[in-house]
Amino acid sequence: MAEKQLGLSDGKIKEIRLYSSYFPEPYDLVPHIKELNVYESLFSNALTANITLQESFNLPEKLTIVGEEVVEFKIEVPGFFDDGTAVINPMPMYVHKTTNRHLKSPQSQEYSLELVSGEYMNNIHSRISKAYCNKKAWQIAQEIWMNRLWVPGRFENGIFEPTERLEQCVIPNWSPYRTLNWLAQRATSLTNPNAANYVFYQDLNGSNFRSIDKMVQGPSMLLFALEEAQVDPTKVEYFSGGVTKCESIDIRHQPEIVHNVNRGCYAAKLITHDIVTKKITQHEYNLANNWNKI
Repeated sequence: MAEKQLGLSDGKIKEIRLYSSYFPEPYDLVPHIKELNVYESLFSNALTANITLQESFNLPEKLTIVGEEVVEFKIEVPGFFDDGTAVINPMPMYVHKTTNRHLKSPQSQEYSLELVSGEYMNNIHSRISKAYCNKKAWQIAQEIWMNRLWVPGRFENGIFEPTERLEQCVIPNWSPYRTLNWLAQRATSLTNPNAANYVFYQDLNGSNFRSIDKMVQGPSMLLFALEEAQVDPTKVEYFSGGVTKCESIDIRHQPEIVHNVNRGCYAAKLITHDIVTKKITQHEYNLANNWNKI
C-alpha cells in the first residue's frame, strides 16, 4: 500500500553532495546540514534553494567554495505523487554565493550556500535572436525550453498547456526567461480566450507553461483557517488533515484610485508599440460591449 505524507517532517534527505573543480571527489554535506530550503513559486521562473551548514572543518577554504560548485541532492517524500508513492528526485543545483557566514564558537562556523537550478544558469548564458512564424505561444515556449534551458540527463515531467492563437514575432536578443515571460503575458487559453494569465515556472517535477485558469480548476492543495493555535504534540495533525492554522491574515492590497488612474486602469483607449511584433496598435474598450465576456 502506498505510503501517505503526514507532515513536513516526513521528507527525508537521502543524499547531498558537493562537486568542486578544486576537489577530486564529491563531498558529502549531510553530516554538516542544519537546514535545507527549496523554493518554488508560480511567479518564479526557476527553482532556488539554500543550505545552512554548521561545521568545524572550514570547508569554504578547504574545498575552495567560490560560487562555481554544483550540489546534487536527493529527497524522498512519501505521497509526493497522486498515487501516494515516494519520489527520489536528483536535482543538480549551482552554488552562486555564500551568505550569513559567522563563527558559532572558536572552532565552528555557520553559513549558507545559495543555490539556483541548472536551467537558471543556462538562462543567464543564453540569448535569443530569432523570428517565429505561425507558431502558437506554447510551441515556441517548449522549443525554447528544450533548446536553451533543459539540462541534459535530467528527467522532467513539466506541462506545456496549449494556447489559442498563432504568433508572429522577432525576439530581439532576449534571454530565454524574458522571452518566455513575454509569451506568457500574451498567451490565452483554448478554454477561456479572454483570460491572459499564463505563467512560466519551475517546480520539482520540471518546467511548466500553464494558465492559472486551468490550475484553479483542480482540487485545493491546502486550506488556511483563521483559528487560534492549539496544542499539537506531533506537529503534523493539522497538516495531515490538509489544514494550516493561521493566527492572523493580512489583506495587503486595497483599491488605490490615484495609483490606478496613473496606471491607466480606468482608460477606454490604449495605444501600444510592440518592439517584438513591430506593430503600433490602438485598443478601445467598451464595457457595455464586453460585459458578457467578463
